[in-house]
Amino acid sequence: MDAQNSMDIFCGAEDKDPQLPDIFTTLFLQQLASRNFSEALSALLQNPSELKRSAGLRQLLITLLADGEKKTLVKLDYGSLTETVEDNLENICGGLRVEKAEGMYDLLYSFHFERFDFKKVVLHF
Repeated sequence: MDAQNSMDIFCGAEDKDPQLPDIFTTLFLQQLASRNFSEALSALLQNPSELKRSAGLRQLLITLLADGEKKTLVKLDYGSLTETVEDNLENICGGLRVEKAEGMYDLLYSFHFERFDFKKVVLHF
């Protein structure tokens, strides 16, 4: 059974089921460990727990950056988490020394450009 079929099974479950956040977190972590980033994000977006979505998103971004998957980071559709991704990337840029921040600013520029958010491209650069 593939990851999407596994997630589809739980999509019809009662939203108030207290185990759903843990189930989606487990699916997310398995997909992340397998480097199936799109599937990991899908599990993350379906997680009903805002706290677990936020923690998972940070983990996804850290993994993508550590693995040098900048193109993947830019291309993924973060849906309702897009602004949170922007905030995380901006915070990373702000926390780096100038000589190390350039590559991150290029990444942030690409992230905004990919989403045709030219106003933010201009504001940040």
